[in-house]
Amino acid sequence: MKFCPQCHSSYSEDQVFCFNDGAQLRNDEVEQETVVQKKVSFGQETVALPNTVSAGGDFTPEGVQPSEPFMFSPQKNREHVFSPTDVFQTPNFIPPPSGQNISAGKSNRNLFLIIGALLGALIIGAVGLTAFRPNSLEKKLDKAISANRLFEPEGDNAYELYRQLKNDGADSGVLKKYEDRVFPMLTETTTEIFNSVTDPAAADHNLSEWQLAAKRFEWASEIRPQDGQLAAKAAYAKGRVNYLTENRQAALDDWKKAADLDKKWALPLNGIGLVYNEFKNYDAARTWLRKAIDIEPTWAIPYNNFGTSFYYQKRYSESVEYYRKAAELSPRWARPRAWLGSVAKEMRDYSTCAEELGKVFAPDAIGTASMELDKIRKVKVECENQAAVYSYGY
Repeated sequence: MKFCPQCHSSYSEDQVFCFNDGAQLRNDEVEQETVVQKKVSFGQETVALPNTVSAGGDFTPEGVQPSEPFMFSPQKNREHVFSPTDVFQTPNFIPPPSGQNISAGKSNRNLFLIIGALLGALIIGAVGLTAFRPNSLEKKLDKAISANRLFEPEGDNAYELYRQLKNDGADSGVLKKYEDRVFPMLTETTTEIFNSVTDPAAADHNLSEWQLAAKRFEWASEIRPQDGQLAAKAAYAKGRVNYLTENRQAALDDWKKAADLDKKWALPLNGIGLVYNEFKNYDAARTWLRKAIDIEPTWAIPYNNFGTSFYYQKRYSESVEYYRKAAELSPRWARPRAWLGSVAKEMRDYSTCAEELGKVFAPDAIGTASMELDKIRKVKVECENQAAVYSYGY
């Protein structure tokens, strides 16, 4: 412990000068003061001062009068000789060596502040660099979209990476950047798949193609959740997948959802009627098929299915009306011709049967890909033979 020899303030060992008066600190023990009468000459006057023990141990005992004014021995402790300047003048300040000053404590605090500021700047800089450094997940997503890897391979496709980025709380602006890029890829190249179930001349797409279409439209609908038509297309595609995998009830539910999402779209209404025909709920089938016809009165397919609802009930004359309407709207379509031939056979009109079934095998006939042509050909031959018999009989 150090102390100031003038103001007697205590300081730690690492301090050099007193903060109060600039005196150099000492390691000596603090002087102990006692009351001792002494006199110091100030010119022509004598002033009584307190008796003081000197650092060397000399003092004037009480009751003893010195023959001359008491003074500390300059030989023993010259710096303790009192004078008027010692009492009434401000101590001279001695500049500390080696650049030290009395504000050492403040300097230390300033140093800590500077160091803290530098550390803060480094942290802010690091955060800034992190903010501007491209996200590795975004890089992967960018590459997957550029390579058209929308759903494959597993774990490294655009859809999974997009979902991960979204679940991680990515900013909406970041997500939109990728959504705007991928949206056309999900819709523009997929819409034509619906032609396979609306155009009698088109062959239906296979299961894997419908599965991919369902995925595309589900993602597109997620990107544009307010677009009811997109949601309807996603629901229809999902229903078509269920229909092709013989999950008829699931297909029915999906198509009803699609019809509800887009009330001006006839395709899901026709699908619902188709399933109800297979469920042998013919009244329900005609209810939904009528809605499809009301929306698309020039579309041949719901008329054909409407006629089939009567055919299964053996209401042949009523079925003919709708089959002929389908054939009128799509003259080269083979399916209503096959149904008309079957109705004619049931009504023993073998000549009409042979004529209508013959149109199924016309060179320009369409829509025969999924038809059982071998069976139809046998019925055609049978009707031709029967027609010949009846003709011969007449």
